Amino acid sequence: CKDRRTITQSCTLFGEHLRINLTFSAYPNPTIDILTLEVKKSDLSNLNYQLYNIQGKLLQSHKITEPKTNIIMSHLVPSVYFIKVTEGQKEIKTFKIIKN
Repeated sequence: CKDRRTITQSCTLFGEHLRINLTFSAYPNPTIDILTLEVKKSDLSNLNYQLYNIQGKLLQSHKITEPKTNIIMSHLVPSVYFIKVTEGQKEIKTFKIIKN
C-alpha cells in the first residue's frame, strides 16, 4: 500500500465447506476526528467492531451495518488505539490506530 495513512488487510477465512475473502481498510491513520473502517464483504450481518485504548479498556462496541463505518474519535485524547473487527465471537482483524 503506497498511502501510509491507510491500513488495508485482506484475508481468507476457511470453515466447513466455506471460503470467505475479506478486505479491511482503516483510514486516515493517523487520524484526528473521524476514522473510516471499510469492509469489503457481501454479508455484514455478523460483523462488529470494538475500539480499545492503549490499556485495553473497551471504549466502543458497535455492529457493522454498512461497507463504510465512520468512527468518531474527536472526543478522544491523542494516543494509540486499537480497532478489533469480529465475526460472531471470532476475531478477524485488529488495527493499530494513532489519534493525533
